[in-house]
Amino acid sequence: MWSGWWLWPLVAVCTADFFRDEAERIMRDSPVIDGHNDLPWQLLDMFNNRLQDERANLTTLAGTHTNIPKLRAGFVGGQFWSVYTPCDTQNKDAVRRTLEQMDVVHR
Repeated sequence: MWSGWWLWPLVAVCTADFFRDEAERIMRDSPVIDGHNDLPWQLLDMFNNRLQDERANLTTLAGTHTNIPKLRAGFVGGQFWSVYTPCDTQNKDAVRRTLEQMDVVHR
């Protein structure tokens, strides 16, 4: 039986750095554009749009997919923030909810 079973995990670990470095180089040269970000709705859900709440600080925000450290780590070069309202707001308060989300995006 071949006794080199330990070799392949070692090769994977050694080449992982190369592939990560190459991926980071590509992302630096061609930044990611995020085509859909629901952060404004999450800020409503988590903080009732009270952006002055210290927990809503985008440099330390936890519990969402988006914060400044994650954007930097992912080499995100731009985003489209979605002005989202759930379907159950139709014929109720969809316009108000949409305007609130636009306000959060601008702030």
